[in-house]
Amino acid sequence: MKPLLILECEVVSETAPTFFACCGEVGPLIGAAAGFEAEGTVIVRIGKGEAPPPVEEIGGLVISGSASMVADPDPWIATAADYCRRAIAAEVPTLGICFGHQLIAHALGGVVAPIDGAPEYGTVEIERMATATSDALFSGLPERFLAQAAHFQSVLVPPAGSEVLAVNPTGIHGLRFAPTAWGVQFHPEFTAEGTRLTLDLVRDDLVAFGVDPDAQRAAIAPTPVAATVLTRFARIVRGETEAAPRKPEKTAAA
Repeated sequence: MKPLLILECEVVSETAPTFFACCGEVGPLIGAAAGFEAEGTVIVRIGKGEAPPPVEEIGGLVISGSASMVADPDPWIATAADYCRRAIAAEVPTLGICFGHQLIAHALGGVVAPIDGAPEYGTVEIERMATATSDALFSGLPERFLAQAAHFQSVLVPPAGSEVLAVNPTGIHGLRFAPTAWGVQFHPEFTAEGTRLTLDLVRDDLVAFGVDPDAQRAAIAPTPVAATVLTRFARIVRGETEAAPRKPEKTAAA
């Protein structure tokens, strides 16, 4: 079986040492949350300029979150966007998380912009859309579920041909970009404690927007339902679940 590739877009041991001390780097965190053993994953620190393998050599792709913004001029962001386009064209099962979700949307022609209002940090309620009823990643989720959020920007306009799967009052939280490609604005890999530590990093920003960070922090709770997105994606990567419903075979005319 080809490995799961995780594009690590931020090295949190350098940018968020308190989060790292609690949860480790995001690449191994995502792999473990998805149920992949270390030997079944390849982690590439694309945010540090490491080159990913050819898309033909991977069985699945996850693009992690990052404190960067997709419109930043850093060369690695353009490299990652191009890699996402090639992986999706090759029908490699692909999942973007937070920044990764925004990166795929940006790479495919969507519009990513700041949230209209305060940044969204903490435990939030997500609504699964009716469009997700037959989706391999979202169909088994309840109509409303809790998830961990940590973002300043959101996908404002989805790419042409994509389908909105989940929303909340701040905007889109789930997209299907192609039959084998998805993005989630929330963090299925985050624990409640990891979310608290992430919120602590932006306390001043939240205060500037009129948000009470202590109240937000106190409301953070475990989100086991949202976490199943990663295990569901892992089943798609392993071929245990079809990414899209199989089209009926044509029969010869009588």
